[in-house]
Amino acid sequence: MATVLIVNRINKTIMNRLLLLICILLVNGCEIPEPLVPGPIEAVTFGPIEPVKYVGNTASKSELVGYFRMNTGEVTGYPPSTMIYVDPHFRPVTTAEDFGQDVVALFAAEDQEVFFESLKTELLARDMIESVSSNYNAETLEVIINFIETKHINISYHEYRLRVMLLIKYKQASDFKIYSIRGTEGVSIWTKISTKLMAAKTNAAEKLLTEVITDIDKFILQLPN
Repeated sequence: MATVLIVNRINKTIMNRLLLLICILLVNGCEIPEPLVPGPIEAVTFGPIEPVKYVGNTASKSELVGYFRMNTGEVTGYPPSTMIYVDPHFRPVTTAEDFGQDVVALFAAEDQEVFFESLKTELLARDMIESVSSNYNAETLEVIINFIETKHINISYHEYRLRVMLLIKYKQASDFKIYSIRGTEGVSIWTKISTKLMAAKTNAAEKLLTEVITDIDKFILQLPN
């Protein structure tokens, strides 16, 4: 009998607290948010990333004519059919074969092209080269960008991993680098989670641009006058 009374008292206490919580929510005008549901793919209007800029300092100046080439490699996303949050809905992410508005999640050829044009713009703006030519000859500075692989990983945040090769040639001098860029490297977990898709993709492109321009700057500086 005593056990039954104790159980009834506990249940009554729990119910009183629940009622009190409900009253507080009603008095304060709090609302329970509507659940996030998949939205129509047509509503996604994102394009490729915006042009990226180099924010560091460069030391080289030259009158070189630049000749540029770019190659696109493997473009992947993981998991291949996951859902990502794109305000204000969850939307599916697909692989590169399923082209459509949802392919915006990948670091695709369009994003690579924006990076490539940004690189040329920055080199010109900093007087590291004098002009860009569409024809190669023995007097041009040749810059080749090979996107070996770009990968978008979405588990609890957007991670972009870029494997890229840079080849620089001028007359008898040449150099090459291979970069393994992680867009979230050195970033706090809270920043990772709160960074939206396009910003995460842009961050990866900016990190790559920093590495590439730094190495081109060093290469030009060591060329004989």
